[in-house]
Amino acid sequence: MPSAPQTDHVSFSVLQPTALEGLITELRSRNYRVIAPVLSEGAIELAEIGSLDDLPVGVDDEQSPGRYRVRRDASPTRFGFAVGPQSLKKYLHPAEHVLGR
Repeated sequence: MPSAPQTDHVSFSVLQPTALEGLITELRSRNYRVIAPVLSEGAIELAEIGSLDDLPVGVDDEQSPGRYRVRRDASPTRFGFAVGPQSLKKYLHPAEHVLGR
């Protein structure tokens, strides 16, 4: 089987807070639910957010086998953590779905 092509270049973009707030506002104005990581009961969870203020700032996580801990620091960084204990499955494949009313 042929291997996947190797790339030496990785590109990414960083949104400034005002641009990220604008994106959240625009999505919500179009009646989309914005799901993002939030800090809840000592863990990073996925939940619906209403604004940029709902995102954790200065939060890092420590993970090892059988251990998960959230740490706070003074940095202004958002998304400074790895994947939390939840997946997007409950949002992408809900257990119940209303077909009509």
